[in-house]
Amino acid sequence: MPHDIIDNRESYLADAVRPLLNESVRGHFAVGYFFLSGFKAIAKELEKVAELRLLIGNTSDRATVEQLAEGHASREAIIAKQREGEFLNAQQRAKLVAEGERKVRERLERLDQTDDDQALVEQLVRLISEDRMKVKVYTRNRLHAKAYIFDYPTDRFEKGIAIVGSSNLSLAGLRDNTELNVVVHGNGNHEQLHEWFKKLWDEAEPFAAELMTELKSSWALDDSVTPYELYLKVLYHLTKERLEEPDVPMPADFPPLADFQWAAVKSSIRILRLRHGVFISDVVGLGKSFIAAALLKWLKVRERQRALIICPKPLVKMWRDRFVDRYDLGAEVLSLGKLSQPDFDWSPEQFQNKQIVLLDESHNLRHSDSLRYNRLHQFLHGLGLPVILLTATPRNSRARDILNQIRLFNADDKIDLGVEPRSLTKYFKLVEDDERPLPPLLQHFLIRRTRKHIREHWPDAKVDGRPVRFPNRVLKTIDYSIERTYGGFYRRLRDLIEPPDPKKKKTIGMTYGRYGLHRYVVPAKQNIAPYDDLVRAGQRLRGLMRTLLFKRLESSVVAFRDTVTRLIERHKIFLNGLDDSVIIAGEKVEDLLKGIEEGDAEDADLRAELERLAEKYDPNDFRLADLRRDVESDLATLQEMCKHVQPIEPAKDAKLQRLLKWLDDEPLLRTQKLLIFTQYIDTAQYITGQLRDAKVRPPETIEHADSTRDDLQTLVSRFAPIANEAKAPVKNPIHVLVATDVLSEGLNLQDAALILNYDLHFNPVRLIQRFGRIDRINSPHTEIYAFNFLPELELERNLGIQTILRERITDIHQTIGEDSAILEPDEQLNPDAMYAIYEGDGKKLEAIEDAMEASVDLEVQEAEDLLRRIKRQQPELFARVTSLSNAIRTGKKFVAGDVGPQKRPAVFFFGQAGDFQRLWLADAEGNIVAEDNHSSLITVACPPDEKRQKLPANYNALVTALKSKFDQQYQDYLAAGGTPHRLTVSQRWALDTIRDAYKQSADLFTAADDLKAAQERLERMRRLWSVSPLVGRVEFALRGLRNQKPAQDEAINRLESVAFEYKLDVLAERHVEISKLATEPTIICTEALI
Repeated sequence: MPHDIIDNRESYLADAVRPLLNESVRGHFAVGYFFLSGFKAIAKELEKVAELRLLIGNTSDRATVEQLAEGHASREAIIAKQREGEFLNAQQRAKLVAEGERKVRERLERLDQTDDDQALVEQLVRLISEDRMKVKVYTRNRLHAKAYIFDYPTDRFEKGIAIVGSSNLSLAGLRDNTELNVVVHGNGNHEQLHEWFKKLWDEAEPFAAELMTELKSSWALDDSVTPYELYLKVLYHLTKERLEEPDVPMPADFPPLADFQWAAVKSSIRILRLRHGVFISDVVGLGKSFIAAALLKWLKVRERQRALIICPKPLVKMWRDRFVDRYDLGAEVLSLGKLSQPDFDWSPEQFQNKQIVLLDESHNLRHSDSLRYNRLHQFLHGLGLPVILLTATPRNSRARDILNQIRLFNADDKIDLGVEPRSLTKYFKLVEDDERPLPPLLQHFLIRRTRKHIREHWPDAKVDGRPVRFPNRVLKTIDYSIERTYGGFYRRLRDLIEPPDPKKKKTIGMTYGRYGLHRYVVPAKQNIAPYDDLVRAGQRLRGLMRTLLFKRLESSVVAFRDTVTRLIERHKIFLNGLDDSVIIAGEKVEDLLKGIEEGDAEDADLRAELERLAEKYDPNDFRLADLRRDVESDLATLQEMCKHVQPIEPAKDAKLQRLLKWLDDEPLLRTQKLLIFTQYIDTAQYITGQLRDAKVRPPETIEHADSTRDDLQTLVSRFAPIANEAKAPVKNPIHVLVATDVLSEGLNLQDAALILNYDLHFNPVRLIQRFGRIDRINSPHTEIYAFNFLPELELERNLGIQTILRERITDIHQTIGEDSAILEPDEQLNPDAMYAIYEGDGKKLEAIEDAMEASVDLEVQEAEDLLRRIKRQQPELFARVTSLSNAIRTGKKFVAGDVGPQKRPAVFFFGQAGDFQRLWLADAEGNIVAEDNHSSLITVACPPDEKRQKLPANYNALVTALKSKFDQQYQDYLAAGGTPHRLTVSQRWALDTIRDAYKQSADLFTAADDLKAAQERLERMRRLWSVSPLVGRVEFALRGLRNQKPAQDEAINRLESVAFEYKLDVLAERHVEISKLATEPTIICTEALI
């Protein structure tokens, strides 16, 4: 039976609208929303009408009259609400128009990038520009009515026809939704509907220009975006959360910080809330301690958190005097070394009543198998304390160094950081296998800037009104004859250190038999415990001992002689053990450690390896005759070494004498203090005694600082009273301070402008760390100097510096050989750095230093500060980039980078859903060839004048295919337990508490009704506390509750109370609607690589 009802079941609105458009000359549509999908269904027919007037409703989130009525509001409140919508001022109407504009933009951004959709946008722009399509937005309350009014040509009796009902002009409204619409006939009805539409049209605000603007700025039509603007847009979306951080007031009684330092404080607050831990890892000299102290002050004042500061022993007094007491941080300071003491106890109240822990020089906790690490790990996770980690070198040798530090505050191996795999262990394994980069993960935990970074991105930075500046580094070389130092026996001593080599017919030298026990285990036992572990340990120990002898040989006669003497005694003890059929290792290992000083860096590695041998070995499992032969041979070799060096006195020590002469001749020493660095305690004490005896300065002004001293901070204050803000004039100032690397961490010694490195540099790391003691922001010196001793042989005296360096590098290779692989990175040979150091090429050394940063290079940190600089210096460009629509695209010439995918990419793709982001490079077939951010960023990076290239013909299809892959990957991510938005640590605690209570509810309630009520309550709370992000006051209240560590029942009751107090139910309702769009997969931007 014929009827006029359209319900999208038996008849479809689209099928009714199309023929009516074909018969009409004008259309007048009143709809709730603007959907391009609706136009797509009638695009062809729109060309037939001379005019279409489109009236769309506002999309404000304000409560409607109906919502008030549903909430049982009073009649007066409902009438007031209705009148409120009728009498909007110009500003309110403009706001609603802008809201409509934003909604249109969002829908355009999510429009499929197909040829048909692009043609649709082009068609709409043309219709508007030809004035055939007019658009207004109704701002008086909501436009609930939907009407499609059609005007027939004048030659027809019927003036027109209309459809009135529930359907919006959308694909769903035209075809899919369950709707109810009716066709309205008759001229009287047509005229009445015209009057109704006219009245609303006259009350509405013009919207065609705004719609045209959004259409033209969408991906479909905007061909003005340059490659540089797209590059900046990529950076903006990677750093948006950081750039839009709310302002955090600086504590009133804390000294002023530079802008870049305060930016680090604000970022640290955000990271702590989200991640429970943060690395503050600026390079040396940028004020990490001030940043951390300001952070602790802010946390104490604003969030009532008191800290436990754990640091190396030399820094304890500095933290107490300079920060804790002076700025009332309310913190306890603990020496890291105490954690290794057998009787150490965490139970005292000064440890238990803390809410946060700061670890200074946290790289000292990179080994997870140490006693102090495990004690600290247990303490932190037992109390659930957040952690601030200060270190300029978070990664020393392996990516695992960083992982172990992360585990101090992140107990769960599962991570939700938008990286795959979502396991810390698995991800770091891939990093070590060079299958994943570190920066995409580190950017969530770590703040790191270099001097170069500050100069480039914060050029106008000031501290207390003074511009931030760095002194220039000057490198100078002091050569000396190592041959004359050892009375002509240097070559012989080197030969004795090197092992015998039958291939070279070399029969003399150390076998290091005592340190390579695996070679003497009988074959049947070599691959079973405890001997199987001796292979790696033995190889490492032999290499470390060989390196130890070579480096002490170069350091000083005394260091070498004392070491050889101790080794002779230990070899004798070992042979005595063999006489008694005992292998002196394992439980006897302490005897081997007595001769190794506490302060030597690589000797610490040696101790660690020897401790691994703490096993009982059966002598019957060894070839004792062969072992005895080699140990006796090594004893004889050591005794020969001792014979050659025993007679050398200070007067015949050519290296020492060269130092004394330089001290007399160097004019800078007349006005500047000097810091002499050596790696070894023996050398430091030897130099100090000789300088005093030689009276190069008054003896009381010359001191040595090493780990044997209990007064290190006093020595530091006497040497650098200005930098350390001494409260009273120093009575016994130090002019020359001889130090081991115990002073190369954390201390401020910038009263001095000169350092002298007495030992040969294999690698720039130590030099950079030592420079950092005097190379600080706003140093009183415009130039600082590093003088570096370089050994040479007699026959090299008239040769150039490069030839001498080549010979020293050859010496190192020959003496240490393949064993150099077992050294820490800061000990391994770096020939380029050696040339830079000893040729005095400061710029080349700085370039090497920048290259070393690549292992923890944070492109996101660079991006953040680049955009901050652009915002300050080029506000118009910043506004342009941040206002660009999503889904835009451009084209640029492809330039292969040094790092990137193996296969040539054809397109860059950036997709996002909530906090889930993916940056891809894909080939012309749509195959992803690189998934890491680094490859994408170096590919899209370009100069500001980079020219835009024309997009290829198949570009839409390629982008659409990649969007489908992104959609699927996001769904897989959610299915694996991922969340659209990152939750704070406190939220995760709340949800875990609720989840645990839900799991236990079945055991607590036996009655079905009670169980159902309890579970419904917990499920309601889970929804409320899943809202993200939480507003500041709610997050603050939640953190306070978490820090109180309530029992489960109390926690659930308190969580419910806080949710009620802050009306989380209202926030949750809005969050559901808002998050649907915010977490919908969308394209941020793409780029064709031509």
